[in-house]
Amino acid sequence: GKLGTSGVAWLSITALLLASVSYVGALNGITWLADRADARVTLPAEYIFSTDAQAPEASMQQSAERALQLYALVAAAPEGWSIIPAGWRQVDLRRAYLSAAIRDMPTAERLVRGSWKRDGADEATAAVIGRIIRSSLSRAPDAIAWYDEALDIHPEWQRLREEQITWLDQEGQYARVIQSARQGFAARPNDLLAMRRLSLALVERGTMPLEIDEGVELIRQTISAVPNNGFAHAALARGLMRQQHFDEAMAEFARALELEPNSEVIRSMFEEAQAQRGAAESGG
Repeated sequence: GKLGTSGVAWLSITALLLASVSYVGALNGITWLADRADARVTLPAEYIFSTDAQAPEASMQQSAERALQLYALVAAAPEGWSIIPAGWRQVDLRRAYLSAAIRDMPTAERLVRGSWKRDGADEATAAVIGRIIRSSLSRAPDAIAWYDEALDIHPEWQRLREEQITWLDQEGQYARVIQSARQGFAARPNDLLAMRRLSLALVERGTMPLEIDEGVELIRQTISAVPNNGFAHAALARGLMRQQHFDEAMAEFARALELEPNSEVIRSMFEEAQAQRGAAESGG
């Protein structure tokens, strides 16, 4: 017999559901294959985005190219087949990583900037854009401008600020290190991590006595808020050394080692401070 209207509607819905299941299944299957190829590219991000990175060896290059081909199929339409926004950003971040791994930085940057524009501002995407830009020595000013722009709009992004400060410190841009740490603390004045970051920047990279004094005072505040942290006491000791308050510095190092007796880092700082004190007191 003939199907009624309700029967036709039911068949139509069933067909659409089956098509949807097949579509999602196809996307998942292709993504699985892409992930398998991607997993063979084992270069760490720290190397891939460094200024002295080289192209990978042949088999890894082939895996990266294969993964890129597959990820392109599940990228956002119309470039790829995906009409599901939830996965677009992650796919493009993976494609950017792989493009950078094979030293195709223009494509890597195009992908993450496209995601930024299409999917909205995102801290992880901002970090990748910064890494891509600074992987070229000649683009250091562009990288500084990018971090400043992103953090001016999103001062609460503390992981991005930490990445910026670490890079600026490596570049010897110490005034900018302090400036960024100060901006981060201003954005989050109740954040202990932001306070610690600024205190360390002032103590380690400050050039004026007032900066060092401010850093020491901030470290004292962090110790008051969270006592019995050996590394905080070591940081205070280093600040006191810069103030040439040697006796108090030695006492703080002793407290730090009491709290962290197995820390070779603190012990090394203590021994360095002892040598500095001896040289200062002997007029060397």
